Amino acid sequence: MSEIVLLDGHHRYFRAAVLKNRGYRVFTTEHVVEVCLRWARGGCAALIIGPQVQWKDVATLCDWIKINSPEKPVMLLSDHRNGKWPARIEVVPTQPVQALVERLQVVLPHACEQNRRVEMAAIRTRSALGVSSRVRNS
Repeated sequence: MSEIVLLDGHHRYFRAAVLKNRGYRVFTTEHVVEVCLRWARGGCAALIIGPQVQWKDVATLCDWIKINSPEKPVMLLSDHRNGKWPARIEVVPTQPVQALVERLQVVLPHACEQNRRVEMAAIRTRSALGVSSRVRNS
């Protein structure tokens, strides 16, 4: 099952929660090295770079991803739409958060549907076994 890698500062937990609520698997980090290690293992569907990350810190990472996985989206959350961003990077506004969700549904519709089906099956299984929904978050 593919996951979205979210590279951001302290707001990454809120963004990750929104994406998880929509059925996506999300790996969050604030370290470029962790993105590289995660991406190299495979199974990553997209990279989302939060506004707290400086472009100079991720430019080489984005080049590497686009060379090795040109079909996978790299999105930069920014309110500076007129900035000089590379054409291969998609700039998505930071607010509303729904803008990111809507864009992901366009570029990764299969990932969201696949993840929702797996999650719903897990919920049905837990219910059949009598496992409380509070236990799953432990």
